[in-house]
Amino acid sequence: MTRPKTISKSNYFKYLIPEVLYTSNIPQLITSKYKNDQVMEFLWIGSVLQRTEVLSNYGIGTSQRLGRIIEKLDNKKLERLLEEDKEKSVPTNYYSLLELIAHLTLKYVPDVEAIVEMYNLEGESSDTELDDIRFVLGYAYENVLPAIEKKYSKGYKVREFSINKNFKDEVPSLIKGYKQYLKLLNTKKLPKREACRQVEKATGMVNIRGEFHKYDRYFDEMSTIAAKILSNEFPDGFHIEDDIRVKLLSTAYDLALSL
Repeated sequence: MTRPKTISKSNYFKYLIPEVLYTSNIPQLITSKYKNDQVMEFLWIGSVLQRTEVLSNYGIGTSQRLGRIIEKLDNKKLERLLEEDKEKSVPTNYYSLLELIAHLTLKYVPDVEAIVEMYNLEGESSDTELDDIRFVLGYAYENVLPAIEKKYSKGYKVREFSINKNFKDEVPSLIKGYKQYLKLLNTKKLPKREACRQVEKATGMVNIRGEFHKYDRYFDEMSTIAAKILSNEFPDGFHIEDDIRVKLLSTAYDLALSL
């Protein structure tokens, strides 16, 4: 039996926000905020693509190792990871790398047809120039993401997840602190480090900067994916508002408690 996946303060939002985007009046909140029905669709795509970073067909441990290696741009560690496949009957590390490449391609180029249209507008031929992009995106859409979604989208079951023992105590305080942190950033225009220091001083929490960075990065990447498609509708840039961030985190936390 596969070991249950552990939900913790550092990953619950990646697992569960795709499941809560269409619940708890969140669609109404987002649609009323942005006055654009497409925003929901592309935020959901962004959340699903980020969920694939913590779900893998070839092992969560390998996926996490790859993520750390690529984040540090460490060629030597990547070579050593791939060398491990020589002792295996199936090159799972190599397959994990291909899976990650597909995820990254989908994340940063979520709609190849939009790129083709852009090339056409500039007078360039799109017959063969983008065949490589089409091929990678086609492989990802037709093989990688469907396989992961099939494996993990049949509804979360208690046996598939375990809850970190500190999860219930830590996350509500983090969400409350994150709300304060966002307010300090946007009203007092504090640097992130100073905002974290003030939240720690006010709440008694420690070492929150790393957790808030994960929240920021998650929502910023969701925004990036949506912005690539909605650039005409939001020419000044697209940003996920603070109240929506807090609502999504709180609703994901509530869902985790119900598993």
